[in-house]
Amino acid sequence: MSHTLFMAFAGMRSRSRALDMAASNLANLGSAGFKKDIGGFQIGSAPQELTRDQLALQINAPLVRLQSRIDFSPGDLVTTGRPLDLALAGDGFFEVLTERGIRYTRNGSFSIDGQGRLVTSAGHPVLGEGKTPRPLVLGPGAVTVSASGDVSVDDNLAGRLRIVSFRKPEALQKLGGGLFDAGEAEAEPPRNLRLEQGVLESSNLRPGEAMADLIKMMRGFEMMARAIRSLQEDVDGKLIDEIARIR
Repeated sequence: MSHTLFMAFAGMRSRSRALDMAASNLANLGSAGFKKDIGGFQIGSAPQELTRDQLALQINAPLVRLQSRIDFSPGDLVTTGRPLDLALAGDGFFEVLTERGIRYTRNGSFSIDGQGRLVTSAGHPVLGEGKTPRPLVLGPGAVTVSASGDVSVDDNLAGRLRIVSFRKPEALQKLGGGLFDAGEAEAEPPRNLRLEQGVLESSNLRPGEAMADLIKMMRGFEMMARAIRSLQEDVDGKLIDEIARIR
């Protein structure tokens, strides 16, 4: 019984991680440039009420572990009309400077801070091209951005956005706030760069899909919780019987 209970707790942990992943996806449904996580643990649907034999089968069935990964498929492009909203219609990532170094994002919802720097919604400076990448500083005036990333103010070139792609995007590590750490991935110029101004890339997660995944994970989690409660009752019952015999 102890082995079976151990397996049940292991299953509970796996389902908890899958539930966290589904909840994170749903929470970022409205985040520009968000890339959903897929995979995790394969969890089938479970009946609302399980017999004891069904519980044993569910617990002792092997967990099919799928390698969790980030889905980098593009999201829909949504027109906003804001000159500082930029969407990467092709591949690539904007390079930004954070307190912990250079990071990457697909979220092109930018603004200009008090120092004239182009920054993300979290205040991270957006980097421009150069021998040494540095924050892109813009003066007052009308901002236009070309499809190749050239940024002009009142038709005067101010710089070019630093945009990179990765040969192995699966090596990127997802951070909070729509940021990615390159990890061991090697950066290179994007092959099909195309910027669109006044547009944002939406999350690549569909609302119906996100809710269905969350419900599926919740049912798997609840099923395993019921299994653990049932097993614990068996353990407690056998323990009471043993104590009674000893006395």
